Amino acid sequence: MKTPIAISVLILVAGGLVGWRQSVAYEKAVVVHREVVAEAARLGVEPGDVEGSEEAAAKLSLRDREDQEAAARAFARDMVAFAKEMEEMRGSSGQPDEKQQERIFAFMNRLMELDGVQLKLVIDEVRKTPELDDDTRRGMLGFTIMMLAQEHPEMALAMFTESSDMIAEGQIHRHVVSVSLSRLATDNPGAAMKWIKENAEEHPELVDERTRSGVFRGLAMHDPALAIDYLDELELGDGSGSAAFGLAQAARSEEQRGEVLAALRRKGDDDLTRSTLSQMTSNLAGEGFEAATGWIDEAGLSTEERRWAADGVVAAQISGDTARWIEWTGKELGGDGDDSIRQMVRRWTESDYQAAGEWLAGAEAGPTKQVAVRSYAETVAPYDPGAAAQWARTLPKGEERRRLSRTILQHWQDEEAAARFAAEEGLEQD
Repeated sequence: MKTPIAISVLILVAGGLVGWRQSVAYEKAVVVHREVVAEAARLGVEPGDVEGSEEAAAKLSLRDREDQEAAARAFARDMVAFAKEMEEMRGSSGQPDEKQQERIFAFMNRLMELDGVQLKLVIDEVRKTPELDDDTRRGMLGFTIMMLAQEHPEMALAMFTESSDMIAEGQIHRHVVSVSLSRLATDNPGAAMKWIKENAEEHPELVDERTRSGVFRGLAMHDPALAIDYLDELELGDGSGSAAFGLAQAARSEEQRGEVLAALRRKGDDDLTRSTLSQMTSNLAGEGFEAATGWIDEAGLSTEERRWAADGVVAAQISGDTARWIEWTGKELGGDGDDSIRQMVRRWTESDYQAAGEWLAGAEAGPTKQVAVRSYAETVAPYDPGAAAQWARTLPKGEERRRLSRTILQHWQDEEAAARFAAEEGLEQD
């Protein structure tokens, strides 16, 4: 298949543009949706009574619907004309220029304004038009159904099932299914799982780990405990990290984090809890030291859970708050946090050894500083064994200092200086 490069760019723009818009508002929308449904239930209002629901949409006047259908068909004609222009770029090996990109974005904005019924009409028109070759038709159908999947996942899945032979193969197939099922799982978990059961055997290439992970994330947004219950059925083991990532992505608000933590504790799977807490804290660490430690304190994490949370801080590769995290880890976890402290100091030293050294020089004496000194000296030893030796001398004499001194000696190229250091540390016979 040789889809014109401009069509390929259009498909990528569709995914990127929609993904950007969704990422800004999607998690907040889930929280608001929950609050609205709860308030409606308290007031005795059924979802179908809310203006904007499917029932309300069905009450549109015949004239309004006819106008919308006419607008959709007019757009479809413009779309076909646009696609034909894209066909003319088939022989081009370059990317669309700035003017062409502006047209693509304008076209995408028009497409995003259509509702589900209109998008279905557009898809029908593109399917039956004789004005496009098969490659271009597949490309246009692919990204249009991808747009439909964002807001009307069940309709998109139905369209995909009906016309999968006319959609661009490869990544578009998987993306349409993954996005549709993820969205559907958020609002209707049963329908998403039913689709997987009915299609997994016939389309194993589509119901892959990415698709299952998307469904899991949608389920987690809807109900973390329910998502965890479906782990085995979705065949997502913690080894891939998909489940932990999905739960952490669903835990964006304080309420959601509480729900996820409660569900994890009920499950009692240490591997899953460790991975998820690490990912959740990594996300929070990016929002600042106070945000992360505030939640850790309020959540009432056990010592073991705090250690897993500290792993997430290391994974976040924090900047600016590294010193505070090192001190917090030493205070909160004691010796249980030594490995996290070593990793944080190592990464800090590798990225800014001067800043790490300045902090270390002024750090309060104690077990935390000793762990940090060993990590700092081990990290700088290959580049500056002399400086590493100076830090080693600040440690109390004992096996830890001897072990560090041996490491430093392995990197010392100056034999005379190395011999003096070995003599000072009593390592001549080692």
